[in-house]
Amino acid sequence: MRRSITLIIVLSISLILSGCWNRKELNSFGIVIATAIDIDKNNEWVTSFQVVIPGAIATQTGGAGAQAPITVFSTRGSTINEAYLNASRETPRKLFLSHNRVLILSERAAKKGVKQIMDFLIRNVESRETMYIVLTRENVRNLLEILLPVEKIPGNAIKQILEGEKTILSITKPVKFIEFASAQFNPTTNAFLPEVIVSGNENKQRNLEAIGETKSDAVLKVDGLGVFQDGKLKDWIHREDSIGISFLTDSVDNAVIDFTCNENKKNSSFTIEKSSTKKKPHIRNGELFMDVEINAKGTLTETACKEDFSNPTTLKKMEKNIRKEVIKDVERGFNRAKELNTDLVGFGDSFHKKHPQKWKKLEKDWDHSFSTIKMNVSVHVEINRTGLMKESFSKAAKP
Repeated sequence: MRRSITLIIVLSISLILSGCWNRKELNSFGIVIATAIDIDKNNEWVTSFQVVIPGAIATQTGGAGAQAPITVFSTRGSTINEAYLNASRETPRKLFLSHNRVLILSERAAKKGVKQIMDFLIRNVESRETMYIVLTRENVRNLLEILLPVEKIPGNAIKQILEGEKTILSITKPVKFIEFASAQFNPTTNAFLPEVIVSGNENKQRNLEAIGETKSDAVLKVDGLGVFQDGKLKDWIHREDSIGISFLTDSVDNAVIDFTCNENKKNSSFTIEKSSTKKKPHIRNGELFMDVEINAKGTLTETACKEDFSNPTTLKKMEKNIRKEVIKDVERGFNRAKELNTDLVGFGDSFHKKHPQKWKKLEKDWDHSFSTIKMNVSVHVEINRTGLMKESFSKAAKP
């Protein structure tokens, strides 16, 4: 009797727990790798999607009869959701956003404001928290159509360029969706996004034949930064000012510092392999001060100096010149942020933690208070290695 009851229970559970009742076949989806959002002249939202064509990826080659690895199309709507749903009118497959690598915002859309965009993405269960968000002053759809020989899927290429920029140069910090969303709620700092541009003849690089060429007519590049305030694009920061902001936000993984030896022009290069930044806020007589301490260690990677590197004094001179360049970069980035009355470097967070009581008054008009901060920068540079040569090639070679 017990065995019969147990068998009935097991059969009942197996009927309830059916594992394939809501299955969806992969070939019924259009896998989106990159998305772009824009605003048209009629103030309607325009969404563009870069969808992978799986069958074309494995056999992609240039020439007649070949098929592009991706297809790009755009839809419009009064809301972003309407524009997204209108995609069903143009594609036989339902769009699948869970593999989206990059979201590109146009300058027009960013100036209108990103709050509605963020609201749509946060509510969408398929949105990826780890996707990167970038800005562009280019035509956003054209940006999705650029084909690159090295990476078959352009959306993946943009992602890899952003990550390479961070790990190799540290000039511009890539921003993930969750980071950008969190910055909208942080009263102590302002959000920013990296800018992606097209360099070259983009029309030729949108044709499949360009993949078979040895030279690319156009490439994608990371340029400056777009600064946001109250959820809207406020202004742009040039690339040369961005490295200073990376130092101040302790975001430098690797960086290259060009410096002078004993000549007026820069003829040597130092690669930072380890960097740390400490910020110490002070309030004296109602004035705001920030002491910034930067420690950088790395390798001498290039030089035209005809000095004896075995002499410790020579390296000390080089470290001094590198230190001067880092201070220039930091001060240039900080001054640009002050011009915009925008805290891009997280000073507000430091004051909030160090002076929580006084912060209650400061946060009421922090953008103005930030522009009054006096910063003192101290930099310690250490050349750990000079490469395979103990002296420069210029000195060792015959005159």
